[in-house]
Amino acid sequence: MDFLYYMMERAKKQISKNDPKHAQEFINIIERRWDYQMDRDLHLAAYYLNLRFQYTIPEIDMDSELLAALRNVIYKMVSDPEIASLYLQETKQFREGSDSFGVSSAVVSKKQMNPAEWWIHFGTSAKNLRHMAVRILSQTVSASGYERNWSTFVLIHSKQRNRLTQKCLDDLVYVHYNLRLRLKCIQEEVQLKYTDPTLDDYADEDDDPIIGWLAG
Repeated sequence: MDFLYYMMERAKKQISKNDPKHAQEFINIIERRWDYQMDRDLHLAAYYLNLRFQYTIPEIDMDSELLAALRNVIYKMVSDPEIASLYLQETKQFREGSDSFGVSSAVVSKKQMNPAEWWIHFGTSAKNLRHMAVRILSQTVSASGYERNWSTFVLIHSKQRNRLTQKCLDDLVYVHYNLRLRLKCIQEEVQLKYTDPTLDDYADEDDDPIIGWLAG
């Protein structure tokens, strides 16, 4: 996750370089999808806490957008304001590369070690921020959620229901997915055996009891 925002920014710069005339149109589409589908603050915080970017990209340490995102993530993960303030105080050590962040082995290992592993070894002087950084930088990116949604799209948008507007289709997929999650919770409460409701395991759409209700 900590490399995703960097790669997105790099891609937008490459688009601007390759096609200056139409670049902004493409970039607007990318940013609209990014803001709508992804947790922007979390990705920005991961980018900020990644030592490979923090110590190599100029002015990243004082970027107001990155700092605001980092604060938002801290406030979301830490409910106690006093403890949250400790996290913010410890960011100074990380920015300046002081204390445990500045030891020779930490400096040498910046480009060789995995960012999360680096924080485990060399973030000891900022124990609060270290805990959060390891959690964020250890997150992986997966497309399984989107693949699951696409399966639901295919199930709903069939030959019989091919005139649905995009908004209507989005709403039906949302309802369909959450009905399955609700069904899962009910079945767990009564301790019944069930199939994972987040998976589309109906061989034929006519077998799916939810489809009839949605199309009605």
